[in-house]
Amino acid sequence: MDGGSNPSRQTIYDGSLIDMNKCKVLGCPRVRRGRYLKCNPCQNSLRRYGIDSVEREKLLESQNNCCLICLKIIKFEGKRGPKGNDAVIDHSHFTNKIRGVLCSRCNTLVSIIEDNKIDIDRVGMYLY
Repeated sequence: MDGGSNPSRQTIYDGSLIDMNKCKVLGCPRVRRGRYLKCNPCQNSLRRYGIDSVEREKLLESQNNCCLICLKIIKFEGKRGPKGNDAVIDHSHFTNKIRGVLCSRCNTLVSIIEDNKIDIDRVGMYLY
């Protein structure tokens, strides 16, 4: 099988069957698209934060699959919405260092506070 005429895009390599459409990051179960060797989540995470989607999932698992701020159960789905259940990598906008995984709502809140240099103590006094 050469992988070109077979619709499943599988080929023999070193005596084992390999899915040619599978992401080439070890342990990633996703399908890649187009000419790229990695799936979109792996490509984006590597480019932005220097980690692939497998490492990203391990980071979330180390947090018990919860947002570090609101403690809501979250997962990487790629869909941001009003419910805020989608997990996102939180990082410093100044150092680009990863701080953890948050839900999309808490990540937006942290970004607003950080980018605008808002005094969180003043916000707390205002609220309570």
